[in-house]
Amino acid sequence: MPQLRQRRTQNQTLLLDHLVTASKEQLMDSRAWRVEDVTQQDTWWVENVACKKAQEPLKEARDWVEWEFWERLLALEGCHNEALQWQAVLVARAAETMEEDHQVLDTILALVVTFVLPAALLPAAAPLAPWQLLAIQQQAPPWAWAEVQH
Repeated sequence: MPQLRQRRTQNQTLLLDHLVTASKEQLMDSRAWRVEDVTQQDTWWVENVACKKAQEPLKEARDWVEWEFWERLLALEGCHNEALQWQAVLVARAAETMEEDHQVLDTILALVVTFVLPAALLPAAAPLAPWQLLAIQQQAPPWAWAEVQH
């Protein structure tokens, strides 16, 4: 029985040695992985910084072009707004002119109609002379003459 116990103890010792060895290997592997990860992260960081430095002039150029574009766009919008204001002023002037023209034309037409000789007017628009009224009264039925007088 002591041999069996000794063998069991040896087996447990071997098993514990194996577990300690495996733990040490795992610890060394994890440290190696960590070092590799840190190295890889450092490499990525350096590449990222280098890439950003390389893109910085491009970004500045892009920003400058964008700034110039916005500046031109704002200037164009200002010109557009000014043109719209001028258009509104011109439309208002044209409306005033048309209103004044209508008033002037109405006045001129009224003066022409008032001071034109009856003989120069068209027969339908000319006022009738007194001797013509009698002739029309005799030709037209009485109900038509009543409508003309009103």
